[in-house]
Amino acid sequence: AIVHAFQPTVTSKHEGGMGFLVVKGIVEEQNGELFLSSNNGCIFLQHGKLYKTDSPFDLPGVQVELCFPVRQ
Repeated sequence: AIVHAFQPTVTSKHEGGMGFLVVKGIVEEQNGELFLSSNNGCIFLQHGKLYKTDSPFDLPGVQVELCFPVRQ
């Protein structure tokens, strides 16, 4: 399910969902990294590429971590 979260209009709401797709675009634009996990699955965005992996943990809810490079 977390892989599909990055697709446009993935929601049951009439107005559609774009949240993670927009976040992904901003992270890519800023050369950042994104980590998203739910239950025992993880998505990692690095250098513009999404990687899916299993997590050794069974985490409740959704955890999101965003990392951006320091500007000098």
